[in-house]
Amino acid sequence: MEISQLRYFVAIVENDFNLSTTAQKLHISQPALSRFVLNFENVERVDLFVRQNGRLKSLTPVGELLYAKGAELVEQHENMMSSIRELSSFYGGTIRIGVPPLILSLLFSDVMLQLMTKNPNVRFIMVEAGAFELEKQLLLGQVDIAILLKPNSLNKSVFNEVHLHHDQLRAYMHQNHPLAEKDKISWQDFRPHKIIMFDESFMIHHLLNTKFNMHNSHQRHVIHSKSWDFFIEAVKTNDFVTILPRPVMDFIRGEVIVERPIENTINWDVVAAFPKKNSYTTLETYVIDSINNYFNVGKDITPIDDK
Repeated sequence: MEISQLRYFVAIVENDFNLSTTAQKLHISQPALSRFVLNFENVERVDLFVRQNGRLKSLTPVGELLYAKGAELVEQHENMMSSIRELSSFYGGTIRIGVPPLILSLLFSDVMLQLMTKNPNVRFIMVEAGAFELEKQLLLGQVDIAILLKPNSLNKSVFNEVHLHHDQLRAYMHQNHPLAEKDKISWQDFRPHKIIMFDESFMIHHLLNTKFNMHNSHQRHVIHSKSWDFFIEAVKTNDFVTILPRPVMDFIRGEVIVERPIENTINWDVVAAFPKKNSYTTLETYVIDSINNYFNVGKDITPIDDK
C-alpha cells in the first residue's frame, strides 16, 4: 500500500466511514475511493470494514490494527519529509509551490521571478494546475504551498491561509457582441449566449456553475479549456463570452474586447495555503513571509541569506 493510499484509508475512518464526504475532501471520485477499498481487501484477502446494508459502519479487528499503525505511519512520513526538507535547506533546499496559470500570469509572475533570481541555490518547483486540482495536491502533500481561491474546502484546523488579493469576476466579450450594449449583466443574460470557461480542475469552474444553477441560467453551449489565452482569442470572434477576473483587462488594452460588471458577481479572493505544523523549515518560513510581505506590505523579495 502506498502512503497516499494509506492516507485515503485513514481519511475514511476520520470521516466516520462516509465515503462521499471523504471523497470530497480528498478531491477524488467516490467510485474511485470505493474501488480502492475493495481492491485492497481482495488483494490482501482481509476485511477492513464492518458493513451494514452495503455501507461501511466500523472497523474489523484487522482494520483497527491497520488504522492504529497507518495513522502513525502517515504522521511519521510527514515528519520525515519535513525533516528532509529542513536538512536540505542548509544547502539551498527545494520547495514546491502550486500556482494556477491564470493567477501566475495576472499576479505571480513577478514574485516568482524575484524568488528564483534572488535565491539561485534554492530549487523552486512550480506546479501549474487549477486551484481545484491544487487543493487535492496540497491535501496529499504533493505541494508545500498552494495558491488557491476562496471559498475552498480546506479544513481550517489543518491548514493555514494568508489572504493575498481581492478582486471580482467580470464578463468579457467583443465590442460588437449583444451583451456589450448592457451597462451591467445579470446571470440570466448569459443563458442564450455561447460561453467559454475553465474546466473542472479550476475553482472558477465550480464557482460559476454554482451561480448558474442558483439563478437557473444553465448554458446551452459551453466550451471548457485550461487556457485563458484561448478564451481571449475565442471572444475576439464575436461568438463567445467569457468570465474572468477584472485584472485580465490590464493585459488586453487596445483590443476589440470590452468588459462588463456582473450583478451579484463572484469575488476573486486569492490565498496562499499551507499545512499547519508545529515548526516550519527555514525555507518554508522564508517563502511564506516573502509572499505575504510582497502582497500585503508591498515589499520586494529579499534573498534568503538576508533573513
